[in-house]
Amino acid sequence: MGYHQRLARRAWGETVELWTAYRWWLSFASPIAAILILLGRKGWGAIVNASDVLINGAGGAAIAFLGTIVISICRAPKLLDDERKAEIEHRDAQIAAQVNSIDQLNRRLQKPLRTPAEQHRFDAAQASLQQIGEIGTTVLRHLITHGELTFGQFSPPLPSGMNVEDARSALNLCVKQNLATMTMVNKRVYYDYIYRIAPAMVSVLEELLYQDAASTP
Repeated sequence: MGYHQRLARRAWGETVELWTAYRWWLSFASPIAAILILLGRKGWGAIVNASDVLINGAGGAAIAFLGTIVISICRAPKLLDDERKAEIEHRDAQIAAQVNSIDQLNRRLQKPLRTPAEQHRFDAAQASLQQIGEIGTTVLRHLITHGELTFGQFSPPLPSGMNVEDARSALNLCVKQNLATMTMVNKRVYYDYIYRIAPAMVSVLEELLYQDAASTP
């Protein structure tokens, strides 16, 4: 609907809203009462004068009605602007409420990636992996796979191409960096040296040691 059509409809709507049955009655009540009083006093012979009174009353009402239309047309642009502003403000309020609801829902659904303690362990493990080098990283992956490695009377299975001396050296360095633990068990004749991933570092190392593999399609 075009602007001028909306303007005409708004002006007419305001006029109709103003001219209720009560207002029409107030406009014609006085001339009708005057006619009845005139006929009561002078009889039907005064009907000519009565018609003049009625015409004058109807003319006054018509002028008032047309004047109301003119005033409504003058007021209509501002009324349309006010209605449009109110509609925009209402929609903006609805959008803001929806955005706020979505933000609150997202905050509830989004859990921090790591707790402060987990982040501390992650940073520490990341720095330690840089210290142990490629051999240490290989040994840690191997240790995660097997759960524990025991060196004693016999040697455990080792990564391909790695000897016992290099494996023990890398594992001891991992223990020094708090990535692994070593338990020494007295077997009377010999000692077993059992290496395990440090319990607090299991999930962190699983993420760091295999993140490149996870990102590869």
